[in-house]
Amino acid sequence: MNSVNASTGFSNFQIRLGRSPRLIPPIVPTTIADTRSDAAEAVRAQELIKPIEMDVAEAKDNLIQAKVFQTHYANLDRSPDLPFNIGDKVMLSTLHRRQEYKKKGEKRAAKFFPRYDGPYNITDIHTETSNYTLELPNSPNTFPTYHASELKAFLPNDVTLFPGREISRPQPVVTSDGLEEYHVEEIIDSRRRGKGWQYLVRWTGYGPEHDRWLAGSTLDECAALDTWLAGTDSVLGEATR
Repeated sequence: MNSVNASTGFSNFQIRLGRSPRLIPPIVPTTIADTRSDAAEAVRAQELIKPIEMDVAEAKDNLIQAKVFQTHYANLDRSPDLPFNIGDKVMLSTLHRRQEYKKKGEKRAAKFFPRYDGPYNITDIHTETSNYTLELPNSPNTFPTYHASELKAFLPNDVTLFPGREISRPQPVVTSDGLEEYHVEEIIDSRRRGKGWQYLVRWTGYGPEHDRWLAGSTLDECAALDTWLAGTDSVLGEATR
């Protein structure tokens, strides 16, 4: 109870009672009759309360000073925030979102996951906390605000300098009804919506930022959906054994 807090400079016992605890029991008996009047008791109470108030005020000052010092030394190792603006495209770290890249019934090593994905548009800026709100079309139930340390600027490829890095994206197939259809590469995930199911579709030649949730009724005669359902059924079969 005599341990002094490094931030307040006082022990918790002293801040609460205005004195340090006795380490040795008193030798004099504590049953001596007290003949002091009410006025003397009031003066005695004030004498006890005033040191406690002074200790509490000094402890608050010490806490503020400790926060200032901690902030100063913490900021020495921090890099300045990147000057992002609303509408900019950024890449988002996947360090705390590894589960989004794991498929059901398939073991995947985390070292092969992408370190960043995107790009995502910035929709709001919180300067006081260095946080940014992103537009996450594929994750409507995810809290979209992230710290600046999890973002990095998106640099589009310069085709004139690095033509080999440009990802070829196949154009949509126009049906006889005038509708545009894209090739489905694979099904990433599934979820129940109402009485049916929705599937997260990844298109051939497009990155994760273009993944879309589609109703199962719109994926008729889709080989990727058949592959997904076959894998899901096999996992359920092993789980029920």
